Amino acid sequence: MKNILYTLLIAITLVGCVKDDTVHDFKTLNEITISGLEDSYEFNYLEEVSVVPNISFTSGMEENFEYRWYMYTTITRFEADTLSKEKDFNVVMSAPPAEDYTLVFSIKDKSTGIVTKKEMASAVNGPLSKGWVVLAEQGGQKVVNFAREDKTVLYDVFAKSNEGVELQDPYMVRSLNPNDNKPQMKNVSVFSKNQDGGFILNPNTFKVTNAFRDAFYQIPTATELNVDVFQNFRFTEYLMVNGKVHTRSISSGDADWRTSLIIIEGESSYEMAPYVGDNTYQGVFFDNLHSRILYHSSYNLGYLSEASDDAAKNLNFTANLIQRAGVVRSPETASSYFIIGHDNNDPSKIVMKKFLLGLRPPNNFYDIGTINFSEANFPGLYTSTMMQSGYDALIRGILWYSDGKKLYAINTQAAEPTEVVIHDFEAEGIEVDTMRLIPYVGSFNRTYYYLALGVRDTNLTENQAGILVYQGGTVGGINITEVDSIYGLGDKIIDFDQKIN
Repeated sequence: MKNILYTLLIAITLVGCVKDDTVHDFKTLNEITISGLEDSYEFNYLEEVSVVPNISFTSGMEENFEYRWYMYTTITRFEADTLSKEKDFNVVMSAPPAEDYTLVFSIKDKSTGIVTKKEMASAVNGPLSKGWVVLAEQGGQKVVNFAREDKTVLYDVFAKSNEGVELQDPYMVRSLNPNDNKPQMKNVSVFSKNQDGGFILNPNTFKVTNAFRDAFYQIPTATELNVDVFQNFRFTEYLMVNGKVHTRSISSGDADWRTSLIIIEGESSYEMAPYVGDNTYQGVFFDNLHSRILYHSSYNLGYLSEASDDAAKNLNFTANLIQRAGVVRSPETASSYFIIGHDNNDPSKIVMKKFLLGLRPPNNFYDIGTINFSEANFPGLYTSTMMQSGYDALIRGILWYSDGKKLYAINTQAAEPTEVVIHDFEAEGIEVDTMRLIPYVGSFNRTYYYLALGVRDTNLTENQAGILVYQGGTVGGINITEVDSIYGLGDKIIDFDQKIN
C-alpha cells in the first residue's frame, strides 16, 4: 500500500514540474470567398466556354493560389478530368456529352494547404442531346431523324451511326431517362416487331449497344417481341411486351427489365390492354383476357393483384385505354378511373366504365357507372384512329382523340359527357398521323403533359412531316394553345419522342 502512495506522489510531483510550451500567438488563416458563379451551367460539346469567377480573400497574396477546374459524373467522381488550371475558365469544352456532370472550381492556398471549392451542376450537350427523336417514312424508307432545339434536322442518324446495321420495320421510338442519378438507365430505344424486338442505342451517339431482347434479366422466349407501352411512375418503370407487364426499379437504377409480373391469386394468365392507369404509386391495368381490373404495388413486388370486389371481375368488356381521373375522399381515399372500350356483347358500341380504387389495402373497388357513347352523338369517337389521356391538374379526365382530320375531346368526368371538336386540321390541309402526351415538370415540381401531334402539311411540296405541340386546358371549356411546332421531319411520322438530355 505504501508503494502505491509513493508512486502517486512522485507522479503528481513530476506533472507539476512539466513546462508549459503552449504558443498563444495565434494567426488568422486566409479566408477565400468565391462568388460570381451560377449554380448550374450548360455547355455545348467542342464549343468555347468562358466562365469568370470573382475571388476575395482576407490576407496573403493571390500569387500563392493554385487554381483547378474539373468535371465528374456520378460514375467518374474519383477520376475526374482537369480541364483548366487558370483562374478564368476559358476552354474548348472537351468533356463528352453524357449524363449530368458536376463542375468544380477549386482554389488551393499553397501557404496553408487549405482548399476552397465551388460545385456547380452542369451538362454537356452534343448534336443529339436535346430535341425530338423521330421515326419517319422518308423516300420509301423507315428512318430515324433528329430535330435539334434550334430546329435544324439531322436525317437518317441511325444509319449514319450504325453502318451495315439494318433497322427492320420499326414502329416505335422512346428516349428513356427515368433517373438522372442512374445514367445506366438512360438510352434511346427503337422497337421492331421481330425476334430481337429492336435496338437499344447509346443516348449520345445513337450507336447500337445491344438488341432489345438482351435487355432482360431473363431473356423472353417469345419468337416475336411486341412492345405496347412504356410508362414511368415515381418508383417503377413499366414495360408491356406481348400483353405482359415487366418492371424495373427507378430508385435502384435497374438497367435491365425483370421477368413479367405474375398473378398469385386468381387466374394466372392475362393479356393487358395497351395502357397503364397513372396512379403515381401503383400501376393500374385492365386485363382483356379475363376482363378484370389488376393493380401493382409501387414497392417493386413481382406480382399483380386483382381488385378484391367481384364487381371488378368478369366485366365482359374489352379496353382500349385506362386512365386515372382524380382522387376522392368518400367512401374512402381512392383514385377514380375511366376505361374506354367495347362491350363484348356488342363490340360495335363504344362504352366508358368508371370506378374507384382505394389507395390503401385492401384497395377496395367501387363501380360508379357505365356510359354508352352513341355514334350519332360521338361521330369522331367512332371514326378515331388514335387516343390519349394524361393525369395532371390541367387536363385530368380529358380524353383526346383524332380521326386524322380533326382533334376531338371529351370531359369524361362530366355528368353528361359531350364530344367537342377542338381543331379542324383538314380545313388547313393538315393530316394527323400520330398522337403523344409529352411530360414536363411544371409548378411545384409536378408533372404535366403537352399534347403533341405528328402531322403532315399537304401544302408543303416536300418533307411534309412535322410535330405540333399544345398546352391543353379546361378554363372556359376544353381548349388547346400551341406552344411549339417544327416541320421538315420526313414524309410521314410513324412515332416520336422528346429527348431532354
